[in-house]
Amino acid sequence: MKAIVNILPNCNLCGLCVKYCPTEVFTIEGDKVRAYSERCIYCRACEPLCPQKAVRVELDKTSIKTYVETPYFKTK
Repeated sequence: MKAIVNILPNCNLCGLCVKYCPTEVFTIEGDKVRAYSERCIYCRACEPLCPQKAVRVELDKTSIKTYVETPYFKTK
């Protein structure tokens, strides 16, 4: 399943998300934080760390639907 990571406009570039993300989802590029959602493992460690509450992580609902509807066992 895929995660969607959003950085809200109230981000103050403190860098805590960059420092503590175990899969290096975040980078500071110029005057903003960039999030690479494809790296996210949905541990959500970043959300409580952010003093501005500027990080939001959600599961991609289309990937959940695909996951649930994928037939893993075929009946004969």
